[in-house]
Amino acid sequence: MAELEEGYDANGLPVRKPLLEDELEEQVETIVAQNGTPLTAFFTIVNGLVGGGLLALPAGFKYAGISAATISMIIIGAASTYTLIGLVKVKNMFPKGSVMRYEEAGRKLFGERGRSFTSCTIIASQMGFASAYIVFITDNFFKLLTGDTKPPHGYAIPYPVGIMLVWAVASILGWIRDMSVRGLLSGAAVVILAFSMIMLFYCGFRDGEPLHSPFDPIYGPQLNLSTYPSFFGIAAFAFCCHGIVFAVEESIADPPNVHGDALKAARLTRWSWSVTAAVVTSGSIYIVVGALGFMFFPTTVSPAITNDLKSDWAGLSVTVGLSLMCLTCAPLQLVPVIVAAEDALHSRGMLMDDKGLGYWQRNGVRAAVTAVPSLIALGLPCFGQVTALVGGLFTSTMGFILPPVFYMKATRESLTTKDKVICYSVISIGVVGMIAVVTLTIIQFAKGECSN
Repeated sequence: MAELEEGYDANGLPVRKPLLEDELEEQVETIVAQNGTPLTAFFTIVNGLVGGGLLALPAGFKYAGISAATISMIIIGAASTYTLIGLVKVKNMFPKGSVMRYEEAGRKLFGERGRSFTSCTIIASQMGFASAYIVFITDNFFKLLTGDTKPPHGYAIPYPVGIMLVWAVASILGWIRDMSVRGLLSGAAVVILAFSMIMLFYCGFRDGEPLHSPFDPIYGPQLNLSTYPSFFGIAAFAFCCHGIVFAVEESIADPPNVHGDALKAARLTRWSWSVTAAVVTSGSIYIVVGALGFMFFPTTVSPAITNDLKSDWAGLSVTVGLSLMCLTCAPLQLVPVIVAAEDALHSRGMLMDDKGLGYWQRNGVRAAVTAVPSLIALGLPCFGQVTALVGGLFTSTMGFILPPVFYMKATRESLTTKDKVICYSVISIGVVGMIAVVTLTIIQFAKGECSN
């Protein structure tokens, strides 16, 4: 008997219809190996969240004010938790295996236009993430070679060569198919993060200014409306890993002897705990690093706090540790783009199955996908402003607008007033943040400001 797919008729009532055989074959091709655990999911989400955005948070706390930034991080973190769990709730409303990617949820709920819009949002956002990581890694690679990201006599090797070296390593890491293996790699990255934070605080207490009360006037106003939009762009970036949600959740192994609706409920409970723990952990790291990083260097804090550290063993150990973490995060963020590219080529007969020669053919596709953000990082003028614009438009959409819209569409017959209030509140955060960041970026362009 053919597997059934749930849809809706013209009156909005659920109906079930058989899936076509070619649809079933395509879904089998995209199913993720389920051999992970809630712990590996936790590590993967933390790794997906805590990347290069961590280094910009001290400057972000300066832009917003310590109190405003702290409260905002809590609110944005709560909104991110709600949407990360909500996406899986939407996924569970369809037959198992029929919604394996973010854009497939868009197609189920809004047709092909929904799928196309969601795909464009994810590709732009994930490419922006990966480009930012590659720039950070490459800049700090040169810092290791020269002791400065901008040495007066030029780089020891051409900058494009550095980008290519980072691309080569990221491409090889992109060959990893098994999300549970990525979870273990992310666990190692989290350990490296913990060491880097210890060294960061050591450098701050050693080289920074004496700490005062967070409310001391030396740290400026507790709310700075004129530069707050710059902080929101950083915060939204820091709490967004929604592109990898479906792959990570699907990688968690089913609990034994549980089936049907009980299985979906058990998987959702596991996912909710993993997500909540990951966001709370990441948010705590953000607030501590953001507040203390700014308080250590209140007058000289840089867009990346590693630039405020001395180029000795302690400062360079922070640089190395955070660069290694970003190196594991860049290919992780590209997973949804890679899977979409492989499926598109495979459905057109241009890509073989993932075995034998097809394995290496797909590795070539993954290397090509990884090359795109590398080229963006290398050749895009005004990189800082463009990535801020991409973040404001697409990251806010992917993380704070589409998830509640999807949830309200999927549960429109049973949506409670409480759910509506929460969903519209989260959407408001995304829309207001998007308008603020885009407006600020346009103003910077109008003033001729250009940062690479």
